[in-house]
Amino acid sequence: MFGGTAIAQLRSDLKIGDATVPRGSLVGYAIRPVLAFGGADASSPIEALYTPEDRTAVADVLPARDVLYVSILDKVKHRLITIQPGAPAWLKRPVSLPADGTLSLISAGEKSNLALVDHQNFTSNNSLYAVGQGGTRAVARAPVRFDPARFTTVQHFATSKDGTQVPYFVVRPKGSKGPVPTYMFAYGGFEISLLPTYVKPIEQFWLEDGGAYVVANIRGGGEFGPDWHQAALKENRQRAYDDFHAVAEDLVKRGVTTPKLLGIHGRSNGGLLMGVALTQRPELYGGIIVGVPLADMKRYNKLLAGLLDGRIRRSGRSHAMGLHQPLQPVSEPAPGRGLPARLLLHIHQG
Repeated sequence: MFGGTAIAQLRSDLKIGDATVPRGSLVGYAIRPVLAFGGADASSPIEALYTPEDRTAVADVLPARDVLYVSILDKVKHRLITIQPGAPAWLKRPVSLPADGTLSLISAGEKSNLALVDHQNFTSNNSLYAVGQGGTRAVARAPVRFDPARFTTVQHFATSKDGTQVPYFVVRPKGSKGPVPTYMFAYGGFEISLLPTYVKPIEQFWLEDGGAYVVANIRGGGEFGPDWHQAALKENRQRAYDDFHAVAEDLVKRGVTTPKLLGIHGRSNGGLLMGVALTQRPELYGGIIVGVPLADMKRYNKLLAGLLDGRIRRSGRSHAMGLHQPLQPVSEPAPGRGLPARLLLHIHQG
């Protein structure tokens, strides 16, 4: 809620008059006529407040006294804007904050426009900023675990099988040359975005030992909004795996690493991704960590999380199983193709 306006983000396209507002947009609806008359009427139409541009998505919304703070995911890096009522359309203004990482909206005041926003990226730990009251100022910083000046972060785009440009980040020691051992992580599911966040100790140690750390933003995630997620569902699920292979091939092409030096890791939905990588392209990877996968795609609606998740349980029809069969990683690779080193991780509940 913002004043007397209900704010919502569209999950599907919405037709307003002769115009169509695309899914992922923010819309507003005055609720007073609804409360007064018990239903919608023409005096309180739905209004489009913000429509993401190409390669952007609305990540979060936080109301303050006079403005809405809107976090925009722009090519997998956040920027912050404010929107507020105006004529003829809502006014949009940028907020000055670092634009090289991830922003999290923490809180905002009901009686002021003050908001607290957290910022981090792969090599900068969390910093808390106050915005909206006479500018932007840093108010707190988490301790650093290493000198960020020792490392560099670059974003590249790989071309997937169908021509789609797939973003990925490479973090590596500054000045390092030639192919290096590389650790690549991906997920690609449930509209979850993999964002630039401060590296965990295991990734820090890998970087300090001279390796490169890669995060692949493949389809199925939410990095570019609902369309990016829905592009790799059901019969199109192979697109997520094609994206992942394309990133690996691009790393080799750019000289970042070689297949023998490339290790990959995924968990849960990403664990299934690892199983598919193992059986579809074993020659492209030197090592694979398969984390807690639900990998038997022919029976996943009867096992573990698949049994508990209604979305998965409902997909147990023969048609859905036929769509998943080409992605079944519980199988042998083609004859004559060796397998990379692999580590299978699971959770034991006793």
